[in-house]
Amino acid sequence: MNIIFLVLLAPSNPQVYNPLTFYSECMFVAFALGVVFLASRLVWPVSALDKQHAAVRATQKTLTASVAGAEYSLPALEFDLASRIADYVASVAGTRRPRREVLKGLLSTNDLSLAAASARLYLEQSSDPAIRSRIGQLQRALWSGNSRRLCAGARSVLRRMRVSQAGAREPLLAAATDLWSAGLVLEREKRRIRHFRDHGAVRKGDIRWSLH
Repeated sequence: MNIIFLVLLAPSNPQVYNPLTFYSECMFVAFALGVVFLASRLVWPVSALDKQHAAVRATQKTLTASVAGAEYSLPALEFDLASRIADYVASVAGTRRPRREVLKGLLSTNDLSLAAASARLYLEQSSDPAIRSRIGQLQRALWSGNSRRLCAGARSVLRRMRVSQAGAREPLLAAATDLWSAGLVLEREKRRIRHFRDHGAVRKGDIRWSLH
């Protein structure tokens, strides 16, 4: 701001507007930002419980979108999931009830969300018509939470990979790995994810998928 102010006052740089007006507007903007910051901290304080609820709700929404076939950027999704875990751990630090089960539910749900989004992404990269025709079936298996169908789908993708060209095998291998990972998460963490879904400070009506 000081540099701009000196440039405006330079004789070789005549301006059609008043530098004092520009300086006053900058001062008012800075004052307004300070008022908003103080109001957000003093008038509407965010409690640790609110932060925990926000992390849980965001995780549930991501899970619903992932199993429904929403498109994600995997690096961005990994960063968002890791940030939520960090925010939750910071919000429960120093409390008497750290809620370890909720943290385990968050981790399990994040694993399932990432595996579902990654599998969808790599399946869509395949040029094999047989693979692309099975995307809907595998998506329904994710939606219903059927771990056996996911593992069977991973095996079928591996069988198709053997007859595919060398350049098309890498995304198929990644898709099969993600489908198998999703199946393992559902098989081992099904009860925890179900409990997290029902008692994770999220309304039951917000999550439309079920685990069988």
